This record gives sequence, C-alpha cells and structure tokens, in this order.
Amino acid sequence: MPLKVVIFEDDQDIIEMFKELLEDADYKVYSCTDINDPKWQDADVVLGDYRNTVVKFNEVKKACSKLHIPLIAISGGSMDFEPQLNKPFHFEDLQSAIFSVTKNRSKRQSSLGHEEESSGFFRDVIGFIKNK
Repeated sequence: MPLKVVIFEDDQDIIEMFKELLEDADYKVYSCTDINDPKWQDADVVLGDYRNTVVKFNEVKKACSKLHIPLIAISGGSMDFEPQLNKPFHFEDLQSAIFSVTKNRSKRQSSLGHEEESSGFFRDVIGFIKNK
C-alpha cells in the first residue's frame, strides 16, 4: 500500500513538483491549506514548509505531534527543526527522509504493541536503494 504524503506548502509550483515526483515513485500525495481539513489527518508523513504564509509551521508541528504523524520541515533557509530538508535538495534526499521518519514511526508502533503496517514498503525501499 503506498504511503500517504501530505504537503503544507504555499507555493503552487513547489506543490506540483512534489506531487509529480512523489506520485511517480508510487506515493499518494495531497496538499492542504487548512489545518482543520480532515483529509490530511491520516497521513503517513507530512512535508511542511517552514516559512509557509498560509498555514504556519508551528500549527502544523503541533497538529502532527498531537496525531503522532511524522513531520519533515522544508525551507530555503535555516530552521530550528529536525528532520529538515533545505532547498534545493535531491529527490533521493526527500525519499531518504521519508523512509527514516516512517521507519522510526513503525518502530514506535511496534514497541507499543501495534502491528507494523509498512514492512512491505520498507522492503521495496531497501530494494530500490540497493539497486541504485
């Protein structure tokens, strides 16, 4: 099952670029401009623009923390958040960051007694990385 990636970004060109790249890599991708929109609240990972003028990063961070959804900050400048990707970055860096935060999430779920849902995805990613 593909991972659901939600993007909180205020630049439509960047949203379109992320969507194209991620969908080509078999992710389900949604963009949001409202923190109260329920369609993002079951995401596997959120990409948040650190300097978003529509939805403030701190609001996204607080909501992700409450819902236990991994968040990756994205910006063209310095930021005080980890994990982060500074623009410009390679698509492989984005995939690696997504892999890392979702792997950590699965480990936490397993340690809490939840079934690890994404093992097939991780197997596919590891195979992808080895074949590079």
